[in-house]
Amino acid sequence: MAKQRIINTKFWSDPWVVKSLNPLDRYLFLYLLTNEHTNISGIYELSLFTIAFDTGLDKELLEKTMFARLAPKAYYENEWVILVNFPKHQNMDNPKITLGIQRELEAVPQNIYEKAVGYGYPIHRVSHLTKLNLTKLNGTASPSARAAISSSEEEITYSLTDEDGN
Repeated sequence: MAKQRIINTKFWSDPWVVKSLNPLDRYLFLYLLTNEHTNISGIYELSLFTIAFDTGLDKELLEKTMFARLAPKAYYENEWVILVNFPKHQNMDNPKITLGIQRELEAVPQNIYEKAVGYGYPIHRVSHLTKLNLTKLNGTASPSARAAISSSEEEITYSLTDEDGN
């Protein structure tokens, strides 16, 4: 399946980009948004070697100074990229996108996920709910049971309702 990332042309006039990033930092930030390893959650594994090889940037420069300057928008932790605001730029009204983000978050190690939330990542994973048998309520079969997905910028919740809305 092909992936595409669309970068808003306002990127170049964004106050944070203009005031906080030098040209190499902008290049790195664009790379983190658009490289082939990125996913819909904005949290993905990527080695420092790959970043350096793909961008031509020095590994030491990346580690010691460049990643620090991308905070609070992007972080690099133990070979994981965390793009804090990435979900805010997705169509969270689309349940397929919401589920796609949740699937990606399930693959993120707990310590990386906790760091992402600490940095302000706006979505809470609910992996313990996504594995429920959604055809049963309280242990009894309910053919009319359905999973309703609702989302907000702060969290995603799953709820079960029967045909009466209970």
